Amino acid sequence: MDGTVTSEEQKILDSLRTKFVESAREKLSGLITVVDDLRVDSRRGGLEFLLNELHTLKGLGGTFGFRDFSQIAARLENYLEGRTEVTSHHLDEIENFMACLSNCIDREKPPSVAELDRILSELPVR
Repeated sequence: MDGTVTSEEQKILDSLRTKFVESAREKLSGLITVVDDLRVDSRRGGLEFLLNELHTLKGLGGTFGFRDFSQIAARLENYLEGRTEVTSHHLDEIENFMACLSNCIDREKPPSVAELDRILSELPVR
């Protein structure tokens, strides 16, 4: 195999990428609801669900060429890892991460390396 993608294979990849974008939008919307629920009850169960969904989205993003999405999701995973509860400030930060993730899938083209570095540098770390 020479690594060349046929036009038929490209159509399949494009279709899968489109399905990922649609699915990611739905999942992110659901995760925003989880964050809203955590504002009322910050029990660990909601955080575990959030982490599991993020992990899946991170992997799928990488598979379909959304490097920025995967790196931001990984940063959010690291931010949440080991937390047993979250404050209002944490939830505000999580919402900022979610906005960045949404921007990733709504972009026409991926950011440059420099722009992605800037975005990542503006996100909180654990």
